[in-house]
Amino acid sequence: MEQIVYKFPDHTDEELKKYRALWDEIFEDPKAFSDYYFANVCTTNRLLGAYDNGKLIGMVHANPYRVKDSVKNCVYNCYYIVGVAVRPEYRNQGYMRSMMCRMMNTLKEEDCPFVFLMPKNKSYYHSLGFITVYDTKVIICRLMDNTNYMDCLKHSGVIFDRIDKKTKQSLVKYSNTAIANQYRFFSERTSEYFMAMMEEHTCQNGNAVVVRDREIIVGTFAYAVYDSIFYVERMEVYCEEALNVMTDAFFDLAQKEGCITMELTVAARYADKIKEEIHQKTELRLTDSDNIMHEHDGYGIMACALQDDFSVNEMKNMSFFNEIV
Repeated sequence: MEQIVYKFPDHTDEELKKYRALWDEIFEDPKAFSDYYFANVCTTNRLLGAYDNGKLIGMVHANPYRVKDSVKNCVYNCYYIVGVAVRPEYRNQGYMRSMMCRMMNTLKEEDCPFVFLMPKNKSYYHSLGFITVYDTKVIICRLMDNTNYMDCLKHSGVIFDRIDKKTKQSLVKYSNTAIANQYRFFSERTSEYFMAMMEEHTCQNGNAVVVRDREIIVGTFAYAVYDSIFYVERMEVYCEEALNVMTDAFFDLAQKEGCITMELTVAARYADKIKEEIHQKTELRLTDSDNIMHEHDGYGIMACALQDDFSVNEMKNMSFFNEIV
């Protein structure tokens, strides 16, 4: 067997077909999502592959994001690492680590201050210098027959709209200001950011939504629908006092989509309040043997500094990263 070769390929159709084939082999994403990712995200990201005699056996994707520091009032050009994969027969031989180190060293030479990722194995990334900077919780709730859906509509001013061109323009300034009041580090909200958020979920039988309580923008979230499960992702709250309005929108949309289960991935700081709202809306009986609500830790986000003058320790508990790709 020839020595493994690592290279940053050109984004030619031939090369992208190799990466798409490996992506489909390793990950379980729906075809529509993978179609979206390779047609849109891969046109602007960085790819690194490991090749054995021309055969792609491993890959790392680095997707560009502009991250704001609200304290220093600056924006960093950073990368979100996704799609880290090695074919099963090549695992446990150090190829994944070699790819990660090569990608990080290349981005370091380009003055990228830090990279971040959503880990499935935190201990592995700890060994590469990553630390957790943003914690999430996953709340799973069965929508039983005793759900008080009418209570979800008591707030007569609640409006949730799909994020269209007009909505995006009004959201950009408002969202950046609102998030900066709560966190120091976060991905800059732009029209393109919200467009990607929408497109990423429309191909997953869902959409992106802005939630208002009368004239107040409460927040946004994206959702996907599969097998009667209503998945809530990328939730961002601009007015924490109105968090209950967000849960109203979750329940109403889940009902309209005919779902019987909700799975919410939320910032850990909101988990207890959201669970309280779910109890109220579903009249959960705490002694119910069905145990219809569950909670567990999400993957969260880890970050690693690439420059000596940047400390990711400052990001811990001060960051808000809810990207998917």
